Amino acid sequence: MQLSPSSKEFKGNSVFGEWIMKDGLPMFNYKVNPLTTPECEWSPLPHPNTRRNFHYIGNKAVSFLVDNFGTSGMWDELECSRWLTQADLQEGGTGITVIEEADGTTWGTHVNKFPEGMTPERHFGPTSFGVYPSFNGLNVERDMIMPEGDYPWAFIRVRVSLDEGQAVRTFKLSEEWRLKPLYAALLVIPEEREELSEEVHYDVTLGNQIIAQEVFEDDDFGGETGTPAKMMIESYNDDFEAATNGEQHPTLTFTGEVTIEAGQVKEFYFRFGRYDDTNIEAPESFYEETLEATITRLPTGGCDDLPYTSAELVWNAAAIYGMVFKDDVIGDFTINQGSAYGFDIGCNAAPRDPLQYASAMAYMEPKLSLECLRNTLGWGSEDGDMPFTLSSDKEASLFAFRPSDQNLWSIWAACDYAAMTGDLKAFGEQQYYHPMHEQESVTLKENLIRQFRFFVDVVGRGALNYPRILNADWADDVLDFAGDYNKEDMIEGGSSIFNSALGAYVLPMFAGLMEKLGESEVAKEAREQAADLRALTAKAHNGTYFWRAICPDGTPVGDDICWIEVQAFAILCGAAEDAGLVDSVLKYVDDFNAKDSPLGARTMYPHTGKGRASQGGVWYTINEKLISGAAKFGRKDWAIRNLEMMSLHNKTTAYPDRFNGVLSGPDAWNAPESELNKGESWEGWDTSTVDPDANVDEAIIQVATYMSMQAFPVCNTHAHTNPILGLLHIGGVQVDENCDLVVGTGIEFEAPHWKLNKDGSGWIITDQEITVTSPHGKFTGTGKVEF
Repeated sequence: MQLSPSSKEFKGNSVFGEWIMKDGLPMFNYKVNPLTTPECEWSPLPHPNTRRNFHYIGNKAVSFLVDNFGTSGMWDELECSRWLTQADLQEGGTGITVIEEADGTTWGTHVNKFPEGMTPERHFGPTSFGVYPSFNGLNVERDMIMPEGDYPWAFIRVRVSLDEGQAVRTFKLSEEWRLKPLYAALLVIPEEREELSEEVHYDVTLGNQIIAQEVFEDDDFGGETGTPAKMMIESYNDDFEAATNGEQHPTLTFTGEVTIEAGQVKEFYFRFGRYDDTNIEAPESFYEETLEATITRLPTGGCDDLPYTSAELVWNAAAIYGMVFKDDVIGDFTINQGSAYGFDIGCNAAPRDPLQYASAMAYMEPKLSLECLRNTLGWGSEDGDMPFTLSSDKEASLFAFRPSDQNLWSIWAACDYAAMTGDLKAFGEQQYYHPMHEQESVTLKENLIRQFRFFVDVVGRGALNYPRILNADWADDVLDFAGDYNKEDMIEGGSSIFNSALGAYVLPMFAGLMEKLGESEVAKEAREQAADLRALTAKAHNGTYFWRAICPDGTPVGDDICWIEVQAFAILCGAAEDAGLVDSVLKYVDDFNAKDSPLGARTMYPHTGKGRASQGGVWYTINEKLISGAAKFGRKDWAIRNLEMMSLHNKTTAYPDRFNGVLSGPDAWNAPESELNKGESWEGWDTSTVDPDANVDEAIIQVATYMSMQAFPVCNTHAHTNPILGLLHIGGVQVDENCDLVVGTGIEFEAPHWKLNKDGSGWIITDQEITVTSPHGKFTGTGKVEF
């Protein structure tokens, strides 16, 4: 579905600009001057206020954070989490074009160099960023685009034109990039990170390529910093002179003299990033070819009843790709959750999150989905245990959390891939482990069986025979808000209704996959586990909604609080239908969790009154699962209404004076009753509440203030994955108990490898046998399977 660029649904109503169509893709045209527009200012707690509004573009190697200042910062995860060019909240980043006129006047694409009296448009594209200043009839169009694939650099096209009636103009044009590393070292405060970056200088070699090799001052320098990066800027233009200012963190510049006549257009080409010996044979056509390849790759589609979700499909898909990173430590590619977790705190957490993104990727690019799945499974250890996080140096750790749900998300992602491709061969290939584990590889099938065994045997069962909760399930801090009990006893013997419902939903798919892979005994046990968990879940309610957990003494947690994560999976697994509570749950959510909340249902209600994070915040991933359950069990109108609330357009409508949410979002929005940052995201630890007699380590207190989503409340992959998954699920796209693909009606979706039409017909291309169940019957085949 393609909306008209002139429609209200497409343009939106942001004070910052409007959506446009350009080069066949949606782009946001940012129009205002950040230095004079009050709405640009916001609070990236705990950092000082800023007027810098930003988004990101990326490919499968690196990403660039691009901003309203006209600049960018380059992010890399090849070996560790680091900024190769740091983007400062106050001054912006780098990557600018500067014009020096014959009379010495200088102007350009940085906000501090915008021509006097004009504010250039800045175009935020799915994989591109443009800045367009003009001065006295001379126009500059600076466009930066990410190449398709895993090339670790950006390509820049600078187009210069002179208006009719102007005199011949001679000026100097410079392409300028400043190198300023910053390592997103986990549990390291900003001041100490700056000290790390001061250990780096560069050996610079000039030529058509300016090569800048990082040099570490300290021989012991490493770990959080990876190996020294080799950076480059390359010019594809005649008679441009390379230069560097010679500073420790140098600025690299190409400058050429340009003479242009009225009505004439001239183009100049550069690339910047990590060194790569790829030869661009025709730079003058590279930009357009990249655009064409991007349009071909990105999925399209929509639903007549979902105008906003439909209009944002291409945008969201590109944003997911932008969070894919090549991983030279573990292997293949990772899809980072990003936002504050990755870009500010410095971790890739938790594996349940990239596993959800790998599920979504199966419907967009299956090969990449498998590569991201394998990478995430590699985090775990030989016994099937999954860590809570990768730190900034890619070391796997529990990081104080011992989650009980992670294996189930692994199994789910594998089933999505198998159902979408029929690729059983992949499960016989070797699955590696993180080098830190020093373990021999096993097959992907064996890895998944070990994860199943870990859930059944190690997580095991707790109170009333429900799966144990340990110290966390989906909600990392669930034990902090789950009632009055002994925490250690709860970890040892408490139970999770969430895990029960999630297991009841996932394990039937897993049984189907294991049957296909010849593991009938594992399949049999998985079905038995699933049936038992579904029956247990169906009993765990108060007559209106489902409990959250069970204390060791059998007391329910959540008899007086509705936690929507458990409601979502109780519906999805069928337990809510068994108990006759589907309508009751959805009505309660409408009347309480979602009441007067413009962005969706609060994760718990009633809550502590904060309305933030796990205390009543609005979470993309859990709202989508509730939407999916409602659609699966015939409440499609409810699902459609709530999915539209998840759209960027709806966020802009609800909070038109906020930039965060116009192009991207965090993992969770604050509810409207939040006393702090309504319509923004959760903050770090308020250290003023710490008891001075509690003997809490000062370093922990200091670091905890920076555990803040509001420090970086955009570029969270959940904000882009879940609207796409919601669209697919409303269209009846599911995996059944045979681990086969099921499709329904009402949506359109097309990616290079498959297409679904509104009437439930379509086709899928695969080189292995696949079965698709549609409203038109069951279809099995290879090649192009039409259904």
